[in-house]
Amino acid sequence: MLYLIGLGLNPPSSITHESLEYLKKSEKVFLDIYTTPIEDCIIEALRKFVGKDIILANRNILEDKLEEIVKEARKKDISILVYGDPTIATTHISFIYECIKRGVKYKVVHNASIINAVSGLGLSAYKIGKIATIPIERENYKPESFFDILEENKKINAHTIFLLEATKEEFLSVNKALKLLLNIAKKRNKAELFNDNTKVLVISRYGSNNQKIVYGKVKDIIKIDFGDPPHTIVVPAKLHFMEEELLKSYILRDISKK
Repeated sequence: MLYLIGLGLNPPSSITHESLEYLKKSEKVFLDIYTTPIEDCIIEALRKFVGKDIILANRNILEDKLEEIVKEARKKDISILVYGDPTIATTHISFIYECIKRGVKYKVVHNASIINAVSGLGLSAYKIGKIATIPIERENYKPESFFDILEENKKINAHTIFLLEATKEEFLSVNKALKLLLNIAKKRNKAELFNDNTKVLVISRYGSNNQKIVYGKVKDIIKIDFGDPPHTIVVPAKLHFMEEELLKSYILRDISKK
């Protein structure tokens, strides 16, 4: 049996009792550090909480050894721990697909994700549109498809959630991501979609002891150092009066006074 287990947003305390039962009987436990980097202190806390060794799974393990792990799960219980919810990233959906294809039993244990956090901060879940990841620009790799998602969502008055790429080695900062959006908007003559005065909600390390949540204009937020990942940028659509009232808790001028 293969178990895909969500860690929630504040592991290990956010791990469910059901998940712990499956972890105790698993012969192998992997921790995904590819789709979301996890701090060393949290990794150690997870090892103590689970009470057994945890194999750190990078891209090589999760993608290149996917078939090998699924085959092994036919004979023994294997768990893969995933920050947030295990069905958000396509990497984990690939495990489900492979299990179905090979007739291997699997179980998904859901948990809170950044999607829950966004709606929990005041933005209606009914108005969340397509979600996009803003990747780190590399040589000969400078995609802009994430901006297309913003355009599509704006047309239907939907909120846009941008996940920022992060690995164990490097991550895209909020500042660089906002500059990318501004540059693309300028190049495409789409300033009405995204500009210095566009209001955004930035969520950093949600659920942790040092989380930072700020709502304000791009020109102000772009100056802030949000520290270590994970980071999420939300570009709200037209706000309902209740959404607007709830977001007031996070406006920049209030945060700066604390």
